[in-house]
Amino acid sequence: MRAEDNVEDKSLVLSDPRGVTTGSSSLARRGLNLIQSESTISLALKSPQVVFNRLGMAFVRIPAGEFIMGESKSALTVNRPCHRVKISQPFYLGRHLVTQAQWEAVMGSNPSHFQGRPEHPVERVSWDDIQAFLRQLNEREAIGPYRLPTEAEWEYACRSGSTTPYFLGEEVDQLQDYSWYGGSTESTQPVGHKWPNAWGLHDMLGNVWEWCHDGRRTYTVDAVVDPMGPTGAGADRAIRGGSWNSAAHGVRERCGFAPDTRYGHIGFRCLRSVPGT
Repeated sequence: MRAEDNVEDKSLVLSDPRGVTTGSSSLARRGLNLIQSESTISLALKSPQVVFNRLGMAFVRIPAGEFIMGESKSALTVNRPCHRVKISQPFYLGRHLVTQAQWEAVMGSNPSHFQGRPEHPVERVSWDDIQAFLRQLNEREAIGPYRLPTEAEWEYACRSGSTTPYFLGEEVDQLQDYSWYGGSTESTQPVGHKWPNAWGLHDMLGNVWEWCHDGRRTYTVDAVVDPMGPTGAGADRAIRGGSWNSAAHGVRERCGFAPDTRYGHIGFRCLRSVPGT
């Protein structure tokens, strides 16, 4: 393992992308709702580690754990019922969405609708396109493998220990501080310019929808371990997180598309496996 693959970022859990770094007690006093409870603080601080690959992509270590998936008050039946999910293994998840510059460095081209914006998320990439990107990335890198997160892994990382409809709280009042969504912009925006969630992940809500590895499974009340939706050839794949043209409630929705779908509001972030898991 190279030295840059074991870099600890002291500001990971509680950092302001606009340049202000605060301790947990200060953050709580400011009422930003990043940390929901003492147990969430403890879980977040167990994994304040970021690793980098040769492209400079940053990956946050996400600890194994349990969470409640779904929404009890959702008007959409696809989001119900709530149920307990266990994520049995830690993993690294991209701190940021994959950018146009990173895609071009691997694939040699830029398919994005919003061209010429290297720090913006790449979009107009299908699930199939991303599999080709991941194959190339795995060939380049000695550590991995890289893949898309499952929908359960994505929601677990997004919630970052919270139990509220939005990881930032019950209401949408502060959503503009964390998310590029409908009404705040008319296109994609540079990654990492909004506040992160409690585990240091930026743009988990808004900017672009994010492809997941699997399709949307049907929820039941039963507790599950590492659940997986449909993965057969041609099966629809889940997208999560909303985008720059989503309404506020839309950033919480579960959607799915055929794996060859390409839109200017769908991108992705990579998951990188923890060695030995």
